[in-house]
Amino acid sequence: MFSNSSTLHELKLNIQAEDKDLKLGDVDTTVEGLAECLKKEENQTKLLSPSIYRVPNTLKVHNLSSFNPRMVSIGPLHRDDLNLQASEGEKAAHVLNLLRRLGSTQKETLQACARKVNASIDKIRSCYAETIIVSGNELAKMMVMDACFILEFLYRVTKEENPNLENEMFNQFRMYDLMLLENQIPFFVLEDIFECTISKFDQGVSLINLIHTVIKHVNPFKEQKFKRTFSTNTTHHHILSLLHECYQYEGAMSLGFSNSRFPTAVELDRAGVNFKRARDAE
Repeated sequence: MFSNSSTLHELKLNIQAEDKDLKLGDVDTTVEGLAECLKKEENQTKLLSPSIYRVPNTLKVHNLSSFNPRMVSIGPLHRDDLNLQASEGEKAAHVLNLLRRLGSTQKETLQACARKVNASIDKIRSCYAETIIVSGNELAKMMVMDACFILEFLYRVTKEENPNLENEMFNQFRMYDLMLLENQIPFFVLEDIFECTISKFDQGVSLINLIHTVIKHVNPFKEQKFKRTFSTNTTHHHILSLLHECYQYEGAMSLGFSNSRFPTAVELDRAGVNFKRARDAE
């Protein structure tokens, strides 16, 4: 890196000249610029913080198959994976089957779904940590297709329709694909499409219960030390976050610490901390 004292001197002179030209009337321009920045930031904070990320390559390098979907692509991050293109036909078949369960026409249902998704398209984009470079129309179509596929798949598994060994095997792979971080769509999209579809013909089932049934099939925590905790009042980011919230380590306990910065000795004692008498200072 080279330092040029004459260039720095000229830059300082230019800044000083600009400062001299700054008049009282220019304060309004400055304020307007600040207000515009604040308004832009306010609009951004109204959207959701990202909850769907790419897994870092430092983790993928050890076992790529643990993070990439094997059978079905959900959302935009693996849409161009050639190995998953065959699943697009399967998705369409599931969507058609879901639409057949409804008494209304297919077009009416799809219009209702599209209206819901189109109204939230900016919110949907904000859920992904990386910029989604597809048109709003393409993203909306993707959300409707994937949400309908997931709902039909969940409903079919929950109701155990057409069970056989082959279906069980493939369903297991699909369930695992639905739990991958990069293979998610926002939970509110599933809720909106659920209201437009399954809730119309089966009011006895909820979206949470459908997903929970599948989570029990996957059950990544085989050890007895884990227990399931289940709440319908929590706002979920996506299916994976629901899985995370459904399991809690049995050893976890609420210590009931006070609002002080450090827990008291009594609280530590109740939490199981052993105390020993310190040796007298020499």
